[in-house]
Amino acid sequence: MSSSSRVIELLRTMDLFAELEDAELTKIARLLKEHKVSENDVIFNQGDPGDGLFIVLQGRVRIATSDHLGRERVLAFYGPGEFFGDMAVLTGAPRSATASASTDVRLLQLRKDDFDLLVTTNVAVMRGMMQVMVERQAALNTRLTQELGASQGDVRGQVTAVFSPMGGAGQTALATNLAVALA
Repeated sequence: MSSSSRVIELLRTMDLFAELEDAELTKIARLLKEHKVSENDVIFNQGDPGDGLFIVLQGRVRIATSDHLGRERVLAFYGPGEFFGDMAVLTGAPRSATASASTDVRLLQLRKDDFDLLVTTNVAVMRGMMQVMVERQAALNTRLTQELGASQGDVRGQVTAVFSPMGGAGQTALATNLAVALA
């Protein structure tokens, strides 16, 4: 099996690209650039520009944040077939965490410009992205609730997601006004 067909098979297994046809997966595979990262090397630092989304081909990636005192908190580990770096790519904000290689890692990078074009021209990709983000947020909420609940009693919350497959559709204003109203 060729390297390209292995990448297409990997993409096919990912929730993000599950609804896409082979022709679309082939186009995406051509946009991906492979990177090799040695164990313990940093892939990107908290605060760096969000220049791309990464897909793990092989190995394990550790995502962690540091507070203003330098205390580190591990948020997640990602392995083959999983992706990370999506929040900064979606929002355009700096990286909210540091990604480093827990083992020797092979990654595929989808640059932000290519990602932006992909989500504006393909609603299925945006829907897949939102599904994964909601699942990750729910897992984080559960973890935070368990941590807070252990010390402060029962804590409950709600996540609301607003998105549009088209830029300039007012989703920022809508999301901001909705947040103010709910607060």
